[in-house]
Amino acid sequence: MLNKINNASFGTYEYLYYDARGFRKKNWNQKYSDEFIVCCIKDVYFNRLTSFEVGKKYNISSGRVRLWIHYFKYRKGYRFYCEGGISDQLDKIIKVSEYNLKSKNFLKWEKMKEMYLKGCSYLQIKKELNVSDANIAYCVNKFNLPRRRPVIISKNHMW
Repeated sequence: MLNKINNASFGTYEYLYYDARGFRKKNWNQKYSDEFIVCCIKDVYFNRLTSFEVGKKYNISSGRVRLWIHYFKYRKGYRFYCEGGISDQLDKIIKVSEYNLKSKNFLKWEKMKEMYLKGCSYLQIKKELNVSDANIAYCVNKFNLPRRRPVIISKNHMW
């Protein structure tokens, strides 16, 4: 069974070492080994255990397991994204789906953006795409589109 390592007191320089580029890397009170973290993440992905069950199994907090999973998914923290780090070890066996920024309204926003940049008015966009003025204004703000003044034609207006 994999156990915790390095019970050094907080703030010690006991575990100073160098990375592949020769820069000094400092791990303050690194409590868990990379093998232990990999084992916990594998339990979540392969054995389909929840973070609470993994925490109970290894006597660690479930929040710590969720944090490791988040770091693995989004490659945060030096131990995870460095060359030969935890993410590189697990990428070969675990395929994490890409984070998708597109929402259900993304295509509609793209159409609004195109029409707005062509010079269509809010009213034309509203009629063609069947959206509210608030959605059009949100799209204009979201994509940082140039704002136009509304054209107000009164009875006394001369052309």
